[in-house]
Amino acid sequence: MSFPGETDRPILYSEANKWHGQELHTVSEFCFIIDRRKPAELQELPRSELKDCEFHPPLPPERGDHQPKTLSQKLWDQLMHYKKTQVLRDVINKNLEFRDPQFINTQALCLFHMEGDITTYVLPQFLKAGRFSYVIEYPKGEFYFHKALVHYRKEQMPLKLVDVGECNVQRDPRIQLECFDRKTSLFAEWPEDAETATRMEKACHHDLRNLHFAKILQ
Repeated sequence: MSFPGETDRPILYSEANKWHGQELHTVSEFCFIIDRRKPAELQELPRSELKDCEFHPPLPPERGDHQPKTLSQKLWDQLMHYKKTQVLRDVINKNLEFRDPQFINTQALCLFHMEGDITTYVLPQFLKAGRFSYVIEYPKGEFYFHKALVHYRKEQMPLKLVDVGECNVQRDPRIQLECFDRKTSLFAEWPEDAETATRMEKACHHDLRNLHFAKILQ
């Protein structure tokens, strides 16, 4: 979805997103999204409550008030934790499934830990190897064209466990796995009786008995 004039964040356009604008995340937001080790009470937090939270610190508790921290205070503290030196790379290395992610425009990371009002934004994407062109639109309506070279990755894509019936199997996440669901199939209204299994077994025996592979194979 394109966001021109509707956001105060940089927007990225590229072939990877079919030249539709995508809002960039702040580095702290990106770390929060991928971090599987963040506190349990923050695990199911909707992303809508995450956006721009780091720019609006919660009000400090009144003097003498020893009430536990609210969810917004815990969220803000966690986002500030990601701004510490080396935390970004530690979170990426511990949570990404690839061992060696490629960073484009790495000089921007040098500004991340500098003091001041500089905000660094990031957008994770899967890219094809080779030349990569992209356009960044800034809130003031300025557009900048960039080029990068995406390295060829020899590392295999990690396999994921998928629940198939009564067992778990490993599969390539690029392959869409289709499972038969009788309730949503054409056989949903097919009546089942005690003789169905017997009839299927007889049909299989009949087919095997009438095979003629011996006449085909030399």
